[in-house]
Amino acid sequence: MSNVFIAVSVVLWLVLLVADGLGTEAVPLKKLRNKDESAAREARDSADRMRGDLEGRISGPPGIRQQMSQEEIEAESAKIEQAYQDVIERYPHTEIAAYCAGRLSGFYVFRGKVDKAVELMEKTAKEYAGTSAGNKAVFEMGLIHAQTKHDPAEAIKWFSRISKPDSDEYGMNDKLYLSAQQQIAKCELKLRQDSEAQDRTAKLKETYPQYAQELERSYQFEVDSRNNSGNRREELAEPEPRRFNIFSFTPAIVGVVLIIIAVYRLLQERRRRL
Repeated sequence: MSNVFIAVSVVLWLVLLVADGLGTEAVPLKKLRNKDESAAREARDSADRMRGDLEGRISGPPGIRQQMSQEEIEAESAKIEQAYQDVIERYPHTEIAAYCAGRLSGFYVFRGKVDKAVELMEKTAKEYAGTSAGNKAVFEMGLIHAQTKHDPAEAIKWFSRISKPDSDEYGMNDKLYLSAQQQIAKCELKLRQDSEAQDRTAKLKETYPQYAQELERSYQFEVDSRNNSGNRREELAEPEPRRFNIFSFTPAIVGVVLIIIAVYRLLQERRRRL
């Protein structure tokens, strides 16, 4: 009986192991037919134009910016969100759908709906895991935590999920990996992990010698920006309140008293004469 129990347990363990492996396997992106791809691009571009127009009227330069009521902003925002969502639902698991998810997430951030942006990007990163679109979603998640939520520690976790491509040829995946590593170094500097950031930058310069100078300039810029920001915070800090010291006022007090006495004596002398 015990042997049967052991055998069943082993089989169940193998089934779970295989199922877990299948669950993490990258699912290739769907390819759209010419007609569908044309329609998807048109819908994508329309949503982008709507977003750009509204963002310009809300926070663009004076010539474009307009006075809009909160009700108008909410109404147009809902149309833009729905436009992106339509593309995501009509063309699931495609490159265009992943792009629209990223754009919609960015619009959520613009509107201050950070939680919705995080939820959408987490879902996208999971759905497209193992693909270039999934890596882009992971990168966007890192940016949200680094730039919007100001959580460099959490951002590092997301940027670290983008691994270096196996190919020796420099391509788009290398660019994303290189950008992610630079973002990690930036986060490390914010966390005062200077030696880690410096070592990371040095390794990147060795791995990508064609970008060594650019990497060094970028690293020094981040160091200077952090240090200057720290200096400005110290300059803008409120000065300590000055403590009252009676001895600093003594000469002035004595002078005033002498003037009062002199005026009093002058008035007394006048009265005597009268």
